[in-house]
Amino acid sequence: MGETSGATWRRPARCGNESACVEVEFAGDHVRVRNSQQPEGPITTFDLDEWAAFVNAVKGNEFDR
Repeated sequence: MGETSGATWRRPARCGNESACVEVEFAGDHVRVRNSQQPEGPITTFDLDEWAAFVNAVKGNEFDR
């Protein structure tokens, strides 16, 4: 899962081209996440259940302080 050539990475529209954001790529039954400022750096991979749990937690404000 470490190969990134040919990957279609997406970032939020409000991020712009100059901002540091996360980028995601949907790769079959996995979702990969990386730092837009370090595209050759580490990539975190989630399976679809993990990704769904993360997205639901964000939507549920579970990470708000």
